[in-house]
Amino acid sequence: MIWKRNPKRHDVAEPRLKPTLDKQRPARADEDDPVRRLRYQAAVHVGSIYAGHSLRAGFLTEATNNRASIFKMQDVSQHKSMQALSEYVRRAELFDDHAGAQFL
Repeated sequence: MIWKRNPKRHDVAEPRLKPTLDKQRPARADEDDPVRRLRYQAAVHVGSIYAGHSLRAGFLTEATNNRASIFKMQDVSQHKSMQALSEYVRRAELFDDHAGAQFL
C-alpha cells in the first residue's frame, strides 16, 4: 500500500496495483482505460461478497455431492493433506443415509 494525499478527502491508502479478473497483467491504479476500470470495479464487488475460502469450500462441497474423486479435489484445491480435505467431505456427507432423511 502507498499513501496518497487527496485534496478532496482525507489521506487514503491505495494499492499500487489493482487486481484484474483474468490475472494476465495487474492493472495500475492510475490507468484511465474504461474497460480496465469496469473490470476492477467488478473484481472489487465480487471480493466484497465472496472470500477465497467460501469459494473453495463451496467448490469442494459441490464436488463431494457430485461424487468427484477426492484426489482430483485435492489437486484443484491444493490441500497439502487429505486430513484437511476430509473435513469438507465429511460435512457434505452428514445427511447421506441419515435416519431422518425422509423428514429433511
